[in-house]
Amino acid sequence: MLILNTNKKQKTTLLQSLYLQLVPYKFPQSVVSAVKESDVTTLSDQQLIDEVHQLSGVEIPLAVTSVLEAEIRHTRVLEISEMKTISL
Repeated sequence: MLILNTNKKQKTTLLQSLYLQLVPYKFPQSVVSAVKESDVTTLSDQQLIDEVHQLSGVEIPLAVTSVLEAEIRHTRVLEISEMKTISL
């Protein structure tokens, strides 16, 4: 959507449109679970994202695909009791 008019209401509409396009991908497990009314805990993040795309028809944002394709850099898992003693 291109805004040629500086009307504040139109800008708000644009922001709402962008926000609504991103919302389903922010919490894909909740979205798929609510729409399909089934257990989705066994699905991977990629499967959930693909399912949201199929259900909504909303294009998967580049920010989401880039995160899914990014290298995992942090793999260390700590117990709560270890958090104060560990040095980074």
